[in-house]
Amino acid sequence: SDPKRKRKGQPQLWLHCRGGKIFGNQPIPQYEVNAQTIDILYKPEEYSGSRDRDISLLIEGMEQRAAEYEADGELEAPVLGFITVFLSELVDFFVKTL
Repeated sequence: SDPKRKRKGQPQLWLHCRGGKIFGNQPIPQYEVNAQTIDILYKPEEYSGSRDRDISLLIEGMEQRAAEYEADGELEAPVLGFITVFLSELVDFFVKTL
């Protein structure tokens, strides 16, 4: 795949998809789609794609961490329940002995 062709195609696609917000239902004027416009739009478009990938990785990591914490909580719940009952009985014992 030709990198220059790819570089030219991505911002043009961006212009046609997102340009609708600027131009509404009217077609994008041809003078807007030129080499200079493509060069200007390429860097932010490239950065945006990179940022989107980074954010997706962060979200996946957080979801995995949340699942691990939830699994840990399920394992610890019986132990915490036992400790709570034990402490409650211990308090009751000391209260009765006083």
